[in-house]
Amino acid sequence: MLRIINLALMLSMLVGVFALYAIKYDARQLEARVQMQERDLEKLENNVAVLVAERAHLARPKALEPLARGLGLAPIGPRQYLRLEAPPAANMVE
Repeated sequence: MLRIINLALMLSMLVGVFALYAIKYDARQLEARVQMQERDLEKLENNVAVLVAERAHLARPKALEPLARGLGLAPIGPRQYLRLEAPPAANMVE
């Protein structure tokens, strides 16, 4: 009887060891996956920072002016301003 109990306990211990090994293996795989995703996230955040800086650089007036002139655009002329003191008669509401 004692021998059967010892055998059952040893068998359950072996099952526990294999289950623990499987859990540890899965945990290491998940940890590696999380680390890889964190590295990817860090790279993407760096890419976003570079793109924001590049956009700020390209939005400078010195960079936009040659492109605008190439499209036939020109600076605003004095006739294009609207005086607020004397609104046009067509816009007046009675």
